[in-house]
Amino acid sequence: MDRELIEEVKMVADYCNLSLVDALNLPCDLFALALKKAFILKLRHSKEGQELLKLSEYMERTDCDLDMLMEFCDDKE
Repeated sequence: MDRELIEEVKMVADYCNLSLVDALNLPCDLFALALKKAFILKLRHSKEGQELLKLSEYMERTDCDLDMLMEFCDDKE
């Protein structure tokens, strides 16, 4: 196994309070979900990580921010 994979398995094992073997035996979808949650938790512990999470939440928006759009258009004039 490569180093990155071992680190990810360790993150999942720590997050779920499992052994490394049990983490490896998780179904793929549960492993992926646990890895995502563990990674987000890790990001929340640092200032830079919190900024990245805030940016990612902003990038996932699907609704239009009309106030920001109007402000942007006013700046162009």
